[in-house]
Amino acid sequence: MGQLQQLLQEAGFLTREAQSGSADGATVTAVKQWQKAHKQPQTGTVSRESIIFLPQLPVTLRAGTDELKLGSSLVGGEHPLAAISSQPTFTISGTSAQLARLPEQAEVTFQFGGHDYKGILGPARENQEAGNSQATVLSPAGAKNVCEDNCSAFPHAGATKLQAKVLVLPSQDGLTVPTAALMSTPTGKTVLETVGGEVLEVSVVQEANGISLITGAREGQEVKVPSQIAP
Repeated sequence: MGQLQQLLQEAGFLTREAQSGSADGATVTAVKQWQKAHKQPQTGTVSRESIIFLPQLPVTLRAGTDELKLGSSLVGGEHPLAAISSQPTFTISGTSAQLARLPEQAEVTFQFGGHDYKGILGPARENQEAGNSQATVLSPAGAKNVCEDNCSAFPHAGATKLQAKVLVLPSQDGLTVPTAALMSTPTGKTVLETVGGEVLEVSVVQEANGISLITGAREGQEVKVPSQIAP
């Protein structure tokens, strides 16, 4: 009865204050008005075949898998309708080698319908049916889902391909120096020497292609590199 009264209220036939949870006079009158608007007999009652009750709203329905035709004999247990989840699932597909290069928990961003969405990359798994590997995009911390409050804007049937970006390395602040300029002390510290002879203890944030991103040095200092001086 509560769902029926909610339907009547949202359709404008019943006030929120009149939602008593029982079939009172206000509800019967609202049902008759609803039936009249849909050109149905104004009985004031709702039969099982005229309305579908669902655990939660809103929800999208599609034809079920049972092949039902007009005039078919029903014996019970048929599924003429099926509910489609209001929250789509987002996955990133590729070869095993491609997904192996993407770190778990990496930030994933994509656009749809003029909105920006963010998620977190989950672990990759083999999809034997599709012949590839897939990783599910998980909800970011503090969010109830990836599509936020716009899940209804996504298609509920079939698959939709979207272009996504995966942040493999997060942005970092620091200065770049040739990796060859870095030295290790007997105590395990990383240092570099300036042209003026000053030894600076630094921390390496990232390293790639012979260049290191460090903290602990000042911008503009010239450091010593074997056989050369580099700014």
